[in-house]
Amino acid sequence: MILYLDTSALVKLYIEEEGTDEVQQAVEDAESVTTSAVAYPEARSAFARLERDGHLSPEEHRTIIADLDGEWPSYEVVDVTREVAGVAGALAARHQRHRLVSGLSKDENRHMILVTATPHSGKEDAFRSLLESR
Repeated sequence: MILYLDTSALVKLYIEEEGTDEVQQAVEDAESVTTSAVAYPEARSAFARLERDGHLSPEEHRTIIADLDGEWPSYEVVDVTREVAGVAGALAARHQRHRLVSGLSKDENRHMILVTATPHSGKEDAFRSLLESR
């Protein structure tokens, strides 16, 4: 699996916060990890803000930056073109819909009929994964 990390997910690799364990596990399971070129300055900005706000000591900040700099070459980095931004936006929307339906389907007491005007993609496994995620 190729894993794409947006900046908020990338930061979780360096700062212990909600979701850190899930991101670390996803990175371990991935064949390759991809992020955008803009994630580097955004992550550096987030770390600097945490130091300014007193959530990181100067030493912790330096260590995190050294770790990021050391690991950055291991990430596949994509430039954010209009085309990439459009594809990323569509994927984000599709992922959110999948999470919503998957979460709703876990409640065995909830009875519902799901109706969509979206044409079937022909990917039976994608639809089945929604139903079997209980």
